[in-house]
Amino acid sequence: MDDSYAPPETIEPLATSGELAPVSPIERLIPGMELKGRSPLLPPLAGNAARGTVTAGLAQYPIDPDYDGHFVSTNDPGCIETWSNFLADLAAGTLPVIDR
Repeated sequence: MDDSYAPPETIEPLATSGELAPVSPIERLIPGMELKGRSPLLPPLAGNAARGTVTAGLAQYPIDPDYDGHFVSTNDPGCIETWSNFLADLAAGTLPVIDR
């Protein structure tokens, strides 16, 4: 996880306190999630929070040496597909799916 704008030391506690589910496969174990007993969930993931009304997860992607990891959402084809599908579900008024 090489993100010089939001390094793991800042984003991991945020994800842990936000009760986000780690989505498999994971690139790096998050200590706070391990302490809370939050195991990675297998995709597709939908309706896993707020009594089944919200989809919430944290997906990690492999480091690409060609760009800062902060820009994975606009450089990694798999990540682009995941968030594009998630937003398309929202726009259609359906429960979003994390389908990586």
